[in-house]
Amino acid sequence: MTTLLIGVYRTEQDVSMTIEELMEAGAERKEISIVSNQHNDLEQIAEDTGMKPFSGGYGARGILNTLEQLASDLRVMPQRAAVSGPGAKLLAGAETGSRSDDLIVRLTAIGIPKDDARAYAAEVRRGHLLMMVTSEAEDAAGKMAIMEKHDVKPVSI
Repeated sequence: MTTLLIGVYRTEQDVSMTIEELMEAGAERKEISIVSNQHNDLEQIAEDTGMKPFSGGYGARGILNTLEQLASDLRVMPQRAAVSGPGAKLLAGAETGSRSDDLIVRLTAIGIPKDDARAYAAEVRRGHLLMMVTSEAEDAAGKMAIMEKHDVKPVSI
């Protein structure tokens, strides 16, 4: 049975160290997804770990991404989730602003309870990084121990 492990991290360095240790323990990149509202964080994580570059919805690359990031920083338009890993298909481009429940809806669509999804979306909105790791049940405790070792942020749910 497959289990979804979730951790919230304050920095891309913590995420990179966690990914590297998970992979040393046998995890595969295709089991790991990272969600952020800061595209630069995911670019750095991809460079540090070899993860695939992120997806961020329309304008994810080049000048359009730069303009979209500037507009969202100025609060002219909502921020959009940037996602690396298999979660990109469902989560990339979700609006993460305080007036949008888009990311919450998408998280619930992958099986996360609504109250939990609301808490995780709030953390992404605050600039933290959400890591999701799929695991077989027998490997879940070991992977979660690695995730918790790298300054995972407690989330009140």
